[in-house]
Amino acid sequence: MAVVALCFGIAACATPTSAYAEVPQKDIEFLIDVGVKDFASFDNVPTDFRNVKAALWSPDVGQDRSMICGEFFGLIEGEGYDWYAFSLVKTSDYENWIGGSAVSNCASEHTQLEEEDLSDAMKAALSEAAD
Repeated sequence: MAVVALCFGIAACATPTSAYAEVPQKDIEFLIDVGVKDFASFDNVPTDFRNVKAALWSPDVGQDRSMICGEFFGLIEGEGYDWYAFSLVKTSDYENWIGGSAVSNCASEHTQLEEEDLSDAMKAALSEAAD
């Protein structure tokens, strides 16, 4: 599996390490499912996704966490309509980080991003959640 950089328009990018492991498919499916349910509960539901990638984040040695990084287009009160960075992090449950914290996670030297773009999967899951 190839590894890519996701920069969100900032200078620092995630860099792959030589000991690359794939994100488990069950974690990707879980994060998409809970993430779109979370997004669907927003007062202003996102209308689009882009640059959505599965990732492994290793903030501490031996503590790999599955994560999905990407951007959604939507309205945030006080900010307006725009593309906003997000990261869905698998913990004992999950966390949805938006904005600067998401950029920090996804652009970290401790983050390994997978190549496959999951934007269409997020869009389809959000559409199903809205039905």
